[in-house]
Amino acid sequence: MKQLKKTDVAIVGGGILGLAFALEAIRQQKKVTVFERNPRARGASVRNFGMIYPLGMRPGKIFERALRTRNLWLELGQSAKFWLNPCGSLLVARSKEEIVVLEEFVSSRKDIEGLRLLTPKEALKKSPGLVQEGLLGALLSESEICVDPQEAIQKISLWLENCGVNFKNSTTVTAVESDQLVANGERWYAKQMIICSGSDLQTLFPNELRNSGVVNCQLQMFRTKAQPCSWLLGPMLASGLSLLHYPAFTALKSYQRLKDRLTKEHPKLLELGIHVLVSQHGHGKITVGDSHEYGDSPAIFYQKEIEDLIRNYLSSFLTLPDAEVSERWLGNYVSHPSGEPWIYKPTDGVMLVNGIGGVGMTTGFGLAQEVLPEC
Repeated sequence: MKQLKKTDVAIVGGGILGLAFALEAIRQQKKVTVFERNPRARGASVRNFGMIYPLGMRPGKIFERALRTRNLWLELGQSAKFWLNPCGSLLVARSKEEIVVLEEFVSSRKDIEGLRLLTPKEALKKSPGLVQEGLLGALLSESEICVDPQEAIQKISLWLENCGVNFKNSTTVTAVESDQLVANGERWYAKQMIICSGSDLQTLFPNELRNSGVVNCQLQMFRTKAQPCSWLLGPMLASGLSLLHYPAFTALKSYQRLKDRLTKEHPKLLELGIHVLVSQHGHGKITVGDSHEYGDSPAIFYQKEIEDLIRNYLSSFLTLPDAEVSERWLGNYVSHPSGEPWIYKPTDGVMLVNGIGGVGMTTGFGLAQEVLPEC
Protein backbone atom coordinates (compact mmCIF):
# COMPACT_ATOMS: atom_id res chain seq x y z
CA MET A 1 0.00 0.00 0.00
CA LYS A 2 1.34 3.40 -1.00
CA GLN A 3 2.14 5.85 1.78
CA LEU A 4 -0.41 8.62 2.30
CA LYS A 5 0.99 11.97 1.20
CA LYS A 6 0.26 15.06 3.29
CA THR A 7 -0.22 18.79 2.83
CA ASP A 8 -1.92 21.52 4.85
CA VAL A 9 -3.86 23.02 1.96
CA ALA A 10 -4.73 21.19 -1.28
CA ILE A 11 -5.89 23.40 -4.13
CA VAL A 12 -7.50 21.89 -7.22
CA GLY A 13 -6.96 24.18 -10.21
CA GLY A 14 -3.86 26.11 -11.20
CA GLY A 15 -5.59 29.12 -12.73
CA ILE A 16 -5.80 32.58 -11.23
CA LEU A 17 -8.07 31.52 -8.34
CA GLY A 18 -5.86 28.57 -7.48
CA LEU A 19 -2.82 30.84 -7.45
CA ALA A 20 -4.66 33.41 -5.34
CA PHE A 21 -5.49 30.83 -2.68
CA ALA A 22 -1.95 29.42 -2.85
CA LEU A 23 -0.53 32.91 -2.28
CA GLU A 24 -2.77 33.55 0.73
CA ALA A 25 -2.07 30.12 2.22
CA ILE A 26 1.70 30.43 1.85
CA ARG A 27 1.51 33.84 3.54
CA GLN A 28 -0.19 32.05 6.43
CA GLN A 29 2.85 29.74 6.50
CA LYS A 30 0.88 26.68 5.45
CA LYS A 31 2.19 23.81 3.36
CA VAL A 32 0.43 24.14 0.01
CA THR A 33 -0.04 21.74 -2.91
CA VAL A 34 -1.70 22.83 -6.16
CA PHE A 35 -3.14 20.16 -8.48
CA GLU A 36 -3.53 21.17 -12.14
CA ARG A 37 -4.81 18.63 -14.64
CA ASN A 38 -2.92 20.21 -17.57
CA PRO A 39 0.83 20.83 -17.90
CA ARG A 40 -0.06 24.46 -17.17
CA ALA A 41 -3.25 26.50 -16.79
CA ARG A 42 -5.04 26.85 -20.10
CA GLY A 43 -8.56 27.96 -19.24
CA ALA A 44 -10.14 31.37 -18.67
CA SER A 45 -7.11 32.58 -16.69
CA VAL A 46 -4.97 32.72 -19.83
CA ARG A 47 -7.70 33.43 -22.42
CA ASN A 48 -8.47 37.02 -21.47
CA PHE A 49 -7.43 40.63 -21.98
CA GLY A 50 -5.08 40.75 -19.02
CA MET A 51 -7.20 43.60 -17.67
CA ILE A 52 -7.32 44.23 -13.93
CA TYR A 53 -10.41 46.43 -14.09
CA PRO A 54 -11.73 47.80 -10.78
CA LEU A 55 -13.66 50.51 -12.65
CA GLY A 56 -16.35 48.08 -13.78
CA MET A 57 -17.04 46.54 -10.38
CA ARG A 58 -20.16 47.22 -8.35
CA PRO A 59 -19.47 49.81 -5.62
CA GLY A 60 -18.97 48.49 -2.13
CA LYS A 61 -17.52 45.10 -1.22
CA ILE A 62 -16.66 43.92 -4.74
CA PHE A 63 -14.99 47.21 -5.66
CA GLU A 64 -12.92 47.09 -2.47
CA ARG A 65 -12.01 43.50 -3.31
CA ALA A 66 -10.83 44.65 -6.72
CA LEU A 67 -8.65 47.38 -5.19
CA ARG A 68 -6.99 44.88 -2.87
CA THR A 69 -6.43 42.60 -5.86
CA ARG A 70 -4.90 45.47 -7.82
CA ASN A 71 -2.43 46.17 -5.03
CA LEU A 72 -1.40 42.52 -4.93
CA TRP A 73 -0.85 42.52 -8.69
CA LEU A 74 1.54 45.45 -8.26
CA GLU A 75 3.42 43.54 -5.56
CA LEU A 76 3.56 40.37 -7.62
CA GLY A 77 4.79 42.24 -10.68
CA GLN A 78 7.84 43.21 -8.66
CA SER A 79 8.32 39.81 -7.03
CA ALA A 80 7.58 37.47 -9.93
CA LYS A 81 9.13 39.74 -12.61
CA PHE A 82 6.44 39.69 -15.30
CA TRP A 83 5.38 42.46 -17.66
CA LEU A 84 2.87 44.79 -16.00
CA ASN A 85 1.60 48.15 -17.20
CA PRO A 86 -0.39 50.43 -14.84
CA CYS A 87 -1.75 52.23 -17.88
CA GLY A 88 -5.25 52.95 -16.63
CA SER A 89 -8.28 52.84 -18.90
CA LEU A 90 -10.42 55.02 -21.13
CA LEU A 91 -14.14 54.50 -21.59
CA VAL A 92 -14.97 56.19 -24.88
CA ALA A 93 -18.24 58.12 -25.35
CA ARG A 94 -19.71 58.78 -28.78
CA SER A 95 -23.31 59.70 -27.93
CA LYS A 96 -25.01 62.21 -25.65
CA GLU A 97 -26.48 59.38 -23.58
CA GLU A 98 -23.03 57.89 -23.00
CA ILE A 99 -21.61 61.24 -21.89
CA VAL A 100 -24.51 61.75 -19.46
CA VAL A 101 -23.87 58.32 -17.89
CA LEU A 102 -20.17 59.10 -17.52
CA GLU A 103 -20.89 62.52 -15.99
CA GLU A 104 -23.24 60.98 -13.44
CA PHE A 105 -20.71 58.25 -12.69
CA VAL A 106 -17.89 60.73 -12.02
CA SER A 107 -20.08 62.81 -9.71
CA SER A 108 -21.26 59.76 -7.77
CA ARG A 109 -17.96 57.88 -7.35
CA LYS A 110 -15.77 60.04 -5.15
CA ASP A 111 -14.25 56.79 -3.83
CA ILE A 112 -12.31 56.24 -7.08
CA GLU A 113 -8.99 58.08 -7.28
CA GLY A 114 -7.73 59.46 -10.59
CA LEU A 115 -11.18 59.51 -12.20
CA ARG A 116 -12.10 62.32 -14.57
CA LEU A 117 -13.96 63.05 -17.78
CA LEU A 118 -11.74 64.08 -20.67
CA THR A 119 -12.56 66.34 -23.57
CA PRO A 120 -12.13 64.86 -27.08
CA LYS A 121 -8.79 66.66 -27.41
CA GLU A 122 -7.55 65.30 -24.09
CA ALA A 123 -8.74 61.78 -24.97
CA LEU A 124 -6.85 61.87 -28.28
CA LYS A 125 -3.65 62.82 -26.47
CA LYS A 126 -4.07 59.76 -24.24
CA SER A 127 -4.97 57.41 -27.09
CA PRO A 128 -4.05 58.78 -30.55
CA GLY A 129 -5.75 55.88 -32.34
CA LEU A 130 -9.23 57.00 -31.30
CA VAL A 131 -11.56 57.97 -34.16
CA GLN A 132 -11.84 61.75 -33.87
CA GLU A 133 -15.08 62.18 -35.80
CA GLY A 134 -18.02 61.78 -33.42
CA LEU A 135 -15.84 61.56 -30.30
CA LEU A 136 -17.57 63.42 -27.45
CA GLY A 137 -15.19 62.56 -24.63
CA ALA A 138 -13.86 59.69 -22.53
CA LEU A 139 -13.75 58.62 -18.91
CA LEU A 140 -10.17 58.30 -17.68
CA SER A 141 -9.51 55.95 -14.77
CA GLU A 142 -5.99 55.49 -13.42
CA SER A 143 -6.79 52.34 -11.42
CA GLU A 144 -6.54 49.75 -14.16
CA ILE A 145 -3.54 47.50 -14.82
CA CYS A 146 -2.65 45.44 -17.88
CA VAL A 147 -0.69 42.17 -17.80
CA ASP A 148 -0.03 39.45 -20.35
CA PRO A 149 -2.13 36.68 -18.76
CA GLN A 150 -0.15 33.74 -20.14
CA GLU A 151 3.16 35.16 -18.98
CA ALA A 152 1.78 36.40 -15.65
CA ILE A 153 0.17 33.07 -14.69
CA GLN A 154 3.32 31.16 -15.60
CA LYS A 155 5.69 33.47 -13.70
CA ILE A 156 3.47 33.71 -10.62
CA SER A 157 3.39 29.91 -10.56
CA LEU A 158 7.18 29.74 -10.75
CA TRP A 159 7.57 32.37 -8.04
CA LEU A 160 5.13 30.56 -5.75
CA GLU A 161 7.04 27.34 -6.37
CA ASN A 162 10.21 29.10 -5.25
CA CYS A 163 8.30 30.19 -2.13
CA GLY A 164 7.55 26.58 -1.30
CA VAL A 165 4.27 25.79 -3.07
CA ASN A 166 4.23 22.24 -4.44
CA PHE A 167 2.76 22.22 -7.97
CA LYS A 168 1.47 18.88 -9.24
CA ASN A 169 0.86 19.65 -12.92
CA SER A 170 -0.55 17.09 -15.38
CA THR A 171 -2.33 15.65 -12.35
CA THR A 172 -6.07 14.99 -12.30
CA VAL A 173 -7.91 14.88 -9.00
CA THR A 174 -10.61 12.23 -9.38
CA ALA A 175 -12.05 11.98 -5.86
CA VAL A 176 -12.38 14.26 -2.83
CA GLU A 177 -13.46 13.22 0.66
CA SER A 178 -13.56 15.16 3.94
CA ASP A 179 -9.81 15.08 4.49
CA GLN A 180 -8.39 13.12 1.55
CA LEU A 181 -8.21 13.33 -2.21
CA VAL A 182 -7.06 11.01 -4.97
CA ALA A 183 -4.80 12.45 -7.68
CA ASN A 184 -3.35 10.32 -10.49
CA GLY A 185 -4.04 7.29 -8.31
CA GLU A 186 -2.20 8.68 -5.27
CA ARG A 187 -4.01 9.44 -2.03
CA TRP A 188 -3.34 12.73 -0.23
CA TYR A 189 -4.33 13.98 3.20
CA ALA A 190 -5.09 17.71 3.57
CA LYS A 191 -6.49 19.79 6.40
CA GLN A 192 -8.10 22.14 3.89
CA MET A 193 -9.17 21.51 0.29
CA ILE A 194 -10.19 24.25 -2.10
CA ILE A 195 -11.76 23.26 -5.41
CA CYS A 196 -11.49 26.06 -7.96
CA SER A 197 -11.38 24.17 -11.24
CA GLY A 198 -13.21 26.77 -13.32
CA SER A 199 -15.46 25.57 -16.12
CA ASP A 200 -14.72 21.89 -15.37
CA LEU A 201 -18.01 21.11 -13.66
CA GLN A 202 -18.12 17.35 -14.25
CA THR A 203 -15.07 15.82 -12.57
CA LEU A 204 -15.69 16.75 -8.93
CA PHE A 205 -18.99 17.50 -7.15
CA PRO A 206 -21.08 17.60 -10.36
CA ASN A 207 -24.42 17.45 -8.50
CA GLU A 208 -23.53 20.31 -6.18
CA LEU A 209 -22.44 22.45 -9.10
CA ARG A 210 -25.51 21.48 -11.12
CA ASN A 211 -27.74 22.71 -8.28
CA SER A 212 -25.70 25.84 -7.59
CA GLY A 213 -27.24 28.02 -10.29
CA VAL A 214 -23.89 28.75 -11.93
CA VAL A 215 -24.08 29.36 -15.67
CA ASN A 216 -21.48 28.60 -18.31
CA CYS A 217 -20.42 31.43 -20.62
CA GLN A 218 -18.51 31.05 -23.88
CA LEU A 219 -16.82 34.01 -25.52
CA GLN A 220 -14.90 34.86 -28.67
CA MET A 221 -11.72 36.93 -28.78
CA PHE A 222 -8.92 37.67 -31.20
CA ARG A 223 -5.50 39.28 -31.30
CA THR A 224 -3.89 41.32 -34.06
CA LYS A 225 -0.34 41.19 -35.25
CA ALA A 226 2.15 43.36 -33.38
CA GLN A 227 1.65 47.04 -34.13
CA PRO A 228 4.55 49.26 -35.27
CA CYS A 229 6.99 49.97 -32.43
CA SER A 230 6.21 53.70 -32.61
CA TRP A 231 2.45 53.12 -32.09
CA LEU A 232 1.03 52.56 -28.60
CA LEU A 233 -2.62 52.07 -27.66
CA GLY A 234 -2.22 54.03 -24.43
CA PRO A 235 -4.77 53.18 -21.72
CA MET A 236 -6.89 50.07 -22.19
CA LEU A 237 -10.12 50.92 -23.98
CA ALA A 238 -13.79 50.21 -23.38
CA SER A 239 -16.79 51.48 -25.29
CA GLY A 240 -20.39 52.54 -24.85
CA LEU A 241 -21.63 48.95 -24.87
CA SER A 242 -19.39 48.26 -21.87
CA LEU A 243 -21.59 50.63 -19.84
CA LEU A 244 -24.34 48.03 -20.20
CA HIS A 245 -22.07 45.09 -19.41
CA TYR A 246 -20.44 46.21 -16.17
CA PRO A 247 -22.47 46.41 -12.94
CA ALA A 248 -20.74 49.63 -11.84
CA PHE A 249 -23.08 51.62 -14.08
CA THR A 250 -26.44 49.83 -13.87
CA ALA A 251 -27.78 51.73 -10.83
CA LEU A 252 -27.26 55.18 -12.38
CA LYS A 253 -30.39 57.20 -13.17
CA SER A 254 -29.15 57.82 -16.72
CA TYR A 255 -28.52 54.13 -17.40
CA GLN A 256 -31.96 53.19 -18.76
CA ARG A 257 -32.00 55.92 -21.41
CA LEU A 258 -28.62 54.74 -22.67
CA LYS A 259 -29.78 51.12 -22.66
CA ASP A 260 -32.86 52.06 -24.70
CA ARG A 261 -30.72 53.82 -27.30
CA LEU A 262 -28.12 51.06 -27.62
CA THR A 263 -30.81 48.37 -27.76
CA LYS A 264 -32.35 50.18 -30.70
CA GLU A 265 -29.03 50.86 -32.46
CA HIS A 266 -27.26 47.54 -31.84
CA PRO A 267 -29.84 44.78 -31.26
CA LYS A 268 -27.67 42.03 -32.77
CA LEU A 269 -24.63 42.94 -30.68
CA LEU A 270 -26.66 42.92 -27.48
CA GLU A 271 -28.29 39.63 -28.45
CA LEU A 272 -24.82 38.09 -28.73
CA GLY A 273 -23.57 39.76 -25.55
CA ILE A 274 -20.97 41.78 -27.44
CA HIS A 275 -19.18 44.71 -25.89
CA VAL A 276 -15.74 45.73 -27.09
CA LEU A 277 -12.61 45.95 -24.95
CA VAL A 278 -9.08 46.57 -26.22
CA SER A 279 -5.71 45.96 -24.57
CA GLN A 280 -2.08 45.89 -25.72
CA HIS A 281 0.63 43.77 -24.14
CA GLY A 282 4.38 44.19 -24.18
CA HIS A 283 4.75 42.28 -27.45
CA GLY A 284 2.74 44.99 -29.22
CA LYS A 285 -0.22 42.85 -30.25
CA ILE A 286 -3.75 44.14 -29.66
CA THR A 287 -6.30 41.91 -27.91
CA VAL A 288 -9.93 42.56 -28.86
CA GLY A 289 -13.25 41.05 -27.79
CA ASP A 290 -15.65 39.81 -26.78
CA SER A 291 -19.02 38.08 -27.06
CA HIS A 292 -20.95 36.20 -24.35
CA GLU A 293 -23.02 33.09 -25.02
CA TYR A 294 -24.63 31.67 -21.89
CA GLY A 295 -25.88 28.12 -21.44
CA ASP A 296 -24.80 24.49 -21.55
CA SER A 297 -24.73 24.07 -25.34
CA PRO A 298 -22.52 26.82 -26.81
CA ALA A 299 -21.45 26.83 -30.43
CA ILE A 300 -18.62 24.40 -31.16
CA PHE A 301 -16.80 26.53 -33.72
CA TYR A 302 -15.46 30.08 -33.79
CA GLN A 303 -18.00 32.20 -35.66
CA LYS A 304 -16.83 34.68 -38.28
CA GLU A 305 -20.11 36.63 -38.00
CA ILE A 306 -19.35 37.45 -34.36
CA GLU A 307 -15.81 38.53 -35.17
CA ASP A 308 -17.08 40.77 -37.97
CA LEU A 309 -19.57 42.44 -35.60
CA ILE A 310 -16.83 43.04 -33.05
CA ARG A 311 -14.45 44.41 -35.69
CA ASN A 312 -17.11 46.72 -37.15
CA TYR A 313 -17.94 48.17 -33.73
CA LEU A 314 -14.23 48.49 -32.93
CA SER A 315 -13.69 50.52 -36.11
CA SER A 316 -16.32 53.02 -34.96
CA PHE A 317 -14.04 54.25 -32.16
CA LEU A 318 -10.48 53.01 -32.87
CA THR A 319 -8.19 52.87 -35.90
CA LEU A 320 -5.30 50.40 -35.78
CA PRO A 321 -2.21 50.65 -38.00
CA ASP A 322 -2.44 46.89 -38.57
CA ALA A 323 -5.77 45.17 -37.92
CA GLU A 324 -4.76 41.79 -39.37
CA VAL A 325 -5.64 38.99 -36.96
CA SER A 326 -2.88 36.67 -35.77
CA GLU A 327 -4.79 34.53 -33.25
CA ARG A 328 -8.41 33.66 -32.55
CA TRP A 329 -9.86 31.69 -29.65
CA LEU A 330 -12.90 30.60 -27.70
CA GLY A 331 -12.97 31.08 -23.96
CA ASN A 332 -15.18 29.75 -21.18
CA TYR A 333 -15.96 30.85 -17.67
CA VAL A 334 -18.67 30.20 -15.11
CA SER A 335 -20.73 32.92 -13.46
CA HIS A 336 -23.46 33.07 -10.84
CA PRO A 337 -26.66 35.14 -11.29
CA SER A 338 -26.04 36.86 -7.93
CA GLY A 339 -22.95 38.59 -9.30
CA GLU A 340 -20.92 37.07 -6.46
CA PRO A 341 -18.74 33.96 -6.63
CA TRP A 342 -20.44 30.73 -5.62
CA ILE A 343 -18.82 29.34 -2.46
CA TYR A 344 -20.04 26.07 -0.98
CA LYS A 345 -18.75 23.69 1.70
CA PRO A 346 -20.02 20.17 1.00
CA THR A 347 -18.17 18.73 3.99
CA ASP A 348 -15.75 19.78 6.69
CA GLY A 349 -12.45 21.02 5.32
CA VAL A 350 -13.64 21.19 1.70
CA MET A 351 -14.67 24.39 -0.08
CA LEU A 352 -15.88 24.81 -3.66
CA VAL A 353 -15.18 28.22 -5.18
CA ASN A 354 -16.64 28.86 -8.61
CA GLY A 355 -18.84 31.22 -10.58
CA ILE A 356 -16.48 34.19 -10.30
CA GLY A 357 -17.44 35.15 -13.85
CA GLY A 358 -15.13 37.12 -16.06
CA VAL A 359 -13.52 39.03 -13.19
CA GLY A 360 -11.07 36.48 -11.79
CA MET A 361 -8.09 38.62 -12.75
CA THR A 362 -9.74 41.69 -11.21
CA THR A 363 -10.99 40.23 -7.93
CA GLY A 364 -9.36 36.81 -7.38
CA PHE A 365 -6.56 37.78 -4.98
CA GLY A 366 -8.88 39.88 -2.86
CA LEU A 367 -11.44 37.06 -2.72
CA ALA A 368 -8.82 34.60 -1.43
CA GLN A 369 -7.90 37.05 1.33
CA GLU A 370 -11.53 37.17 2.44
CA VAL A 371 -12.34 33.50 2.20
CA LEU A 372 -9.27 31.49 3.22
CA PRO A 373 -9.37 32.42 6.95
CA GLU A 374 -12.92 30.98 7.02
CA CYS A 375 -11.88 27.56 5.68
